Amino acid sequence: MYSITYKFNGINCKDLGIVVSQSFGLTDMPKPKEFLTANWPDEHGIEVDLTNRVFEPRIIKLNCYMKCNNEEDFISKSQQLNKLFLSSHSKGLVSLVIEFPYSNPLVYAVYLSGEINHTKKWRNGTFFSTFTLEFTEPEPMKLTYAVKPEAREVIFNFNSIQKDTFITVYSIKEDIFSVRKEVELREGNDQLTVHFNASNNLKNRGYIILTSNKGINALYFSNPDNCILLTRGI
Repeated sequence: MYSITYKFNGINCKDLGIVVSQSFGLTDMPKPKEFLTANWPDEHGIEVDLTNRVFEPRIIKLNCYMKCNNEEDFISKSQQLNKLFLSSHSKGLVSLVIEFPYSNPLVYAVYLSGEINHTKKWRNGTFFSTFTLEFTEPEPMKLTYAVKPEAREVIFNFNSIQKDTFITVYSIKEDIFSVRKEVELREGNDQLTVHFNASNNLKNRGYIILTSNKGINALYFSNPDNCILLTRGI
């Protein structure tokens, strides 16, 4: 049966009794930030600087429902859900990994940006709660990699690095989500190592997200052998 898996910090939504019925914004183009323009009085139209296009954060919305046995079960599951997004680890961010049976996964570093309002009702003797989870991905322009399950480390060898280049590294492996912000790369050539705990379960891949203050097109390197490029860009 075709099934899409949604995981927050490695926890499958279905383990909390949550089913995602509809999603929005996963692959949509975020809104561009305001362009620098000049409106010359003696020329038609306007002059627009499109040389450095930058974007607003990505907004993701997941419509969900939660099946519960009774009110007590609902309270327990909703508290587990709230606790998941109240973690003080990983700079307040959570990992969102969406896995598909026949295509590459989608990987995000997000934070909960909307309230969780439950609409509760009984149907045929079963208690249901419907709600929407709204997330913000603060850095939508990124490189995303899937790491082989047996890999203990991934080494990136950068070259032709510009001065004052900083990157943020997000690493995800099962329920371990790590964030390293403002890692400065040496001008010219530099090396970055991302460490993982090896897993005996061959299905448990790790993931890496890289972002940069200079933009991902300013990062020059060959893809490491023990990981696969999933996405480049928005």
